[in-house]
Amino acid sequence: MPLLTVGSRVEALQAIDTICDQGEGFAHERFDDDSEAEESHYYKFLSLQAQLEEYSHHTEHLPPLPEPPAQITPVITERDLDEIVANFPDNPSAIEYLSTYEDDPGGRVNYRPLADFCSGVYQYMLILTESIFKVRNTGADAASGQKLFFNRAMHRTMLWVLDGLATTMRGYELGDGHVLAPTFENIDLGPRSDAYANLMALAGALEEQPYADNIRYYVDLLKDVPDVSDLWGGGEAEVAPVEMGEEPTDDPSTDEPRTGEPTPQPYPYGNVPRWPAEIGTQPPGHPLHSCLGLNSCKGADRYGLEGHEDPHRPGEFTINDCAGQGYCSTTSDHNCHVLNDCRNQGGCGLYGTGDEMNAPARNECRGMGSCATPINAERFSTNGPNQGKSVWVRARQVFEEAWPETWQSVEGAPEHLGPAPAPFTDTGPPYLWISDGNQARDNMVACGSSGLSGAGGCS
Repeated sequence: MPLLTVGSRVEALQAIDTICDQGEGFAHERFDDDSEAEESHYYKFLSLQAQLEEYSHHTEHLPPLPEPPAQITPVITERDLDEIVANFPDNPSAIEYLSTYEDDPGGRVNYRPLADFCSGVYQYMLILTESIFKVRNTGADAASGQKLFFNRAMHRTMLWVLDGLATTMRGYELGDGHVLAPTFENIDLGPRSDAYANLMALAGALEEQPYADNIRYYVDLLKDVPDVSDLWGGGEAEVAPVEMGEEPTDDPSTDEPRTGEPTPQPYPYGNVPRWPAEIGTQPPGHPLHSCLGLNSCKGADRYGLEGHEDPHRPGEFTINDCAGQGYCSTTSDHNCHVLNDCRNQGGCGLYGTGDEMNAPARNECRGMGSCATPINAERFSTNGPNQGKSVWVRARQVFEEAWPETWQSVEGAPEHLGPAPAPFTDTGPPYLWISDGNQARDNMVACGSSGLSGAGGCS
């Protein structure tokens, strides 16, 4: 099923009605559904407008329905806006970026290749949308193949590549008083079977530019997005679950550690081993896990077979003694939804469906995890049966419920779990401990959190 195109006035009206029904456009009601659970996008923008200083005396004619909100105070002034709004050009285009560069090639940078690449990523998202309908579903879940494709393709492209590119671009000055912005042009990637190769050719053109190093992280992420050429080469295809893989780790946004925040005195975790930034050697043949208290055997925790150093006896090391008693995650650290490398490695919390959030650290395979690992104690679910409650507590509960089945499949595992290590037995590991007293805030990040996760953000 391809994307629908508009070829007549009737189809245009049908498209507009559909957009309004989805809450994206103008409607006569404040809310976008009968439950009145969420305001339409149009009304949300009206509410933003109502916060501006000029709103009370604007001359723009607003439709009578839905009734526009009253002025919201305190108001946002022009000076306030200057501090947070980037000065983008009006309706920018890639050819205009090239023209701006050619006006002063000795003192300016050519950003057309970057704008073309960003537009190419956007265009490829549309192709991914079409391609979802050509994926053959597999497994017991009727939508497993398409959902897996969506997570690895659409979610990864939208949330990580395109968002990261846009954020990076607005940090570049054009040299004429404006900063760079995506142009979202309808760039031609050729036939569907050649689209991915042509997109990567646009990425290759960035290598000659002075900003190539700053963009390479997003290009590397894009290499893990599905190439749809087989889907369009003949018939439907199956997306097979991939168990292991490596994520790029050279994110330029995290090269410099952020300044720490004050640490409570006395430091409450002085009797606990310091959180290790590096994962130790793991027992061979045992599954990796997402956080403290979720390990399946002795010696399987973040300290590994080397053990943790006794805080009061320097030079003496102890290995965790039982399943369920390990310190923190052994999965490769990741910072958000769909970026996990393997099964049972999704942290859960801020992104994902209610079902995903109700089963933290129990995802089926790579790309199906929900949110960052390790799971800090402050994080709570934002959807589903566990909404508003601790993610770690739910993860431990799910782990305990599954243990009677798990222990039989793990060689050497005990029949009964031990308690999670103190003083985190009932809460999970707090961010204060993970960040080494707020001095190493890059030990863990949870993207999209805006502080809600209790952990450091990605940008």
